[in-house]
Amino acid sequence: MSCYIMEERKIGEIVNYTLTRKMYFTYRKTDMNIISNEIAFKILESLVKENHKSYNHRYNEKGIETPDAFYRTCKNYDLIELAKVSKLVDEYEYQTCEHPGFTTSLAKQFIIRVRTQLVRNMAEIIGERKDTPKTINTSVNKPESNRLSKEEYFQLRYWYAIDKEDYIKAGYYAKRLNKLGLDIRQLNRTSKPAEVESKLKELKRA
Repeated sequence: MSCYIMEERKIGEIVNYTLTRKMYFTYRKTDMNIISNEIAFKILESLVKENHKSYNHRYNEKGIETPDAFYRTCKNYDLIELAKVSKLVDEYEYQTCEHPGFTTSLAKQFIIRVRTQLVRNMAEIIGERKDTPKTINTSVNKPESNRLSKEEYFQLRYWYAIDKEDYIKAGYYAKRLNKLGLDIRQLNRTSKPAEVESKLKELKRA
């Protein structure tokens, strides 16, 4: 697939979000701490370099540019702004995954952490909205094999929303899981995307 070098401004928007929202991140071998201005610039450097590495690997080019500075902007990250950041994260990963070292890079770990933070922030904003997504009764008049606990059902719905890039619903189910005492940062995915969709279809038919 093709790829391009992302605008430094766009990459900076992702970093700016994590700084404004005081995201925790383990930079290199340091302890997990809230991202500081100094660390934010180092992360920006790493993200820009990884993007260039991907472009160079795809088109057999050489040379890597580094940012001169990081300019922080103050924003009120409502749902619309969070959705914009989410799209920038998707764009960045798509344009930076061309070289083999990306999967084990700091940039990849950072992107994973940002996605978790985005879902969390969306869940906080949504709260207990009245227009919550419709749920499926998973226990009444259903075969024993199809019965799920609340935790299992909410996890299925959470991963399904993530696969469909519906971060609003993902945030909703993340909040429900948090109320049950489950931290989404510690959830281990046990089903592949297709398996999750298949399980949900079986529940609807049952």
